[in-house]
Amino acid sequence: MAWLVNCFILVAAVVYHSAEAVQLAPVITPSTFLLIAGMLGVHRVTGAADFRAAAMIASRTSENQEVQ
Repeated sequence: MAWLVNCFILVAAVVYHSAEAVQLAPVITPSTFLLIAGMLGVHRVTGAADFRAAAMIASRTSENQEVQ
């Protein structure tokens, strides 16, 4: 969704020659890209931790079931 908003503002600035969109574009474009990159980075770190934790729980569960 953030990509669509960013593209919409850039397209509006070019197509409609909107003074407001032209003024907002230098502020919104870099901040949107930084937010997207930050969210992808956080998701990559925490997502890997989630998968690791799920794998550990699954292996412990299977080990407990084999013992019984």
